[in-house]
Amino acid sequence: MYLKQGSKSDRIDARKLAELLYSNMLRPVYHGEHGVRSLKELARSYLTITKDQARVMKATATPNLRKT
Repeated sequence: MYLKQGSKSDRIDARKLAELLYSNMLRPVYHGEHGVRSLKELARSYLTITKDQARVMKATATPNLRKT
């Protein structure tokens, strides 16, 4: 790890990142293509909506009352 544990601030972090960049010690990071990110976001949204819909349907369902 390049950064020490303990008291840190944005200024300290920025300085250390600048030093690492200057010394060519930072590696590139692949964030994926925009289409892949959009697809993952769409899938997460779909799962959230379906869970919410099931929760609402369960909460609003009327109980099955038996006549005796």
